[in-house]
Amino acid sequence: MAELYKFEDRRSPVPTGIVKCVGDVVFVHGLNGDAYATWAAGEGEGDTWPRWLKEDLSELDVWSLGYEVRANRWSGWSMQLSDRATNVVDRLTHYQIGARPVVFVCHSMGGLLIKQVLRNCLDSNLKAHKAIAANTRGIAFLATPHLGSGLADLVLRLPFYEPTVAVKELKKNAVQLRNLNTWYRNHCDRLRIQNSVWVESRSMFGVRIVDEISGDPGIRDVDAVPLDNQHVDITKPPGRWAQQYVGVENFVAKCLEIQAPPAAFPPLPTSTPSPKPRLGRLKLIVGFCLALTLAVVAWAALTGDPCRQPPDPAMIEESIRKNFALLEGVPPNSMEDGSVGESRLVRAVFVSLPLSHGDLTPVERVIRYMESQGEFSKNGTKDVHLESVIKRLPEIRQARLNWLRDEVLPSLHESQSDTFELPSMAYIDPSRGRTKVVITRKDAQSQIRCLEKASLDTNTFQGND
Repeated sequence: MAELYKFEDRRSPVPTGIVKCVGDVVFVHGLNGDAYATWAAGEGEGDTWPRWLKEDLSELDVWSLGYEVRANRWSGWSMQLSDRATNVVDRLTHYQIGARPVVFVCHSMGGLLIKQVLRNCLDSNLKAHKAIAANTRGIAFLATPHLGSGLADLVLRLPFYEPTVAVKELKKNAVQLRNLNTWYRNHCDRLRIQNSVWVESRSMFGVRIVDEISGDPGIRDVDAVPLDNQHVDITKPPGRWAQQYVGVENFVAKCLEIQAPPAAFPPLPTSTPSPKPRLGRLKLIVGFCLALTLAVVAWAALTGDPCRQPPDPAMIEESIRKNFALLEGVPPNSMEDGSVGESRLVRAVFVSLPLSHGDLTPVERVIRYMESQGEFSKNGTKDVHLESVIKRLPEIRQARLNWLRDEVLPSLHESQSDTFELPSMAYIDPSRGRTKVVITRKDAQSQIRCLEKASLDTNTFQGND
């Protein structure tokens, strides 16, 4: 539900209603915003941007629009932009907004909402609705993502985040946002709406929420002014002398044809500044980091490390069938133990896995897969043979490493070649005859690094049920 909150002048002794108001100013927050907290200003209790403006321009009525618009479903919900605009238009008419000249001050998604409000008002047949569009004199855009935000695309990829429709509508270069911006650009002159644009220039958590391109609606003769602020604190001026406050105050006065007060002067800087810690911002940063960490952990648990997932059975069978020969250079006595083919299996295993990833633990997975397919069923002693293969893997690994270091690399260096041809011929596929087998310099170096890394962990090849 949308609500309008009215601000009074705390300093004026004149009762409300005595001073004739010549117009309205409506502040509109954005995603995850609030009618009061978004516009908190200065360090005094109860100080807000709208209240300051009311005190400085007493001939205006100043309002703040509050409505529910959350980024994820855990904290609340959101309407679609067009539905929320219809809801807001109805609420504005309850307080006769549009009966007098009005200026909107919008932060972030609030700017998109007001553009959609004006569009809905022009499409309506109700006089009260059309009056809102006809009497809108100006809109001040503060960090409004006219073309969406790249952060929305990032958030939509996070698992378990449960984004609301508001985040989905803020995707970078979304069609509906481009269409809305084009519509507003083509109609603001006809409606005689003046515009003022401010954009953020600092990142939050290393991310620019609204960049300069998206923050500029591209309106003729309107420059997007960058401010030394992040997306959140651009609406929180530290004093009445702040650039965004003075700029908006002068813009409102110009649109409503009243006299703005002289700009306030900033306080002189002290020689030993001691800024007060902002616990609210610290909590926000810690909360965001915690949420991001949980999301990453959940994503890893859900998808797993691609290098550690069991290989596809079809890939294993095809690789084993075609690549038995790639370990022919290993000294035979390092693997032979009079068993029933473990050495051939191990040879196939080594070339069936992505050694460059530095992960040799899938060897056991391949062996267990082969066990499940009956590869170790000879003589009914498959468990004994499986244990034998696993126990001999460290020995075979060291033999492979020695062979690569002592024979393959020296031969490649001496011949200045990029390939090493194995000294024997091998039957890769009995139906296709004998085929030469070579190993490249890059493959040799990659396998050496991988095997050296694996040797640091004595449990790499241990079998765990």
